[in-house]
Amino acid sequence: MDEQEFIKKFQSDIRERFLSLTDEEKDIVRQNTGTSYTRVLTKIFGAEFISGLGKLRPAQESVSIKRGLAAR
Repeated sequence: MDEQEFIKKFQSDIRERFLSLTDEEKDIVRQNTGTSYTRVLTKIFGAEFISGLGKLRPAQESVSIKRGLAAR
């Protein structure tokens, strides 16, 4: 197994573990996005491992329609 295959497998394992969390646990992870906690985890695990995890947001957050002057 080369490095790219290892990274993809590791990301897949993390996604599966995340999806098996309760909704409350998922919210805890989401609330920490962008905090010093996640920055330290990124330094520990590496950005290549964490990079694909931003897609794990709930459906209502991922579809947001921007309207008004600020959206232009």
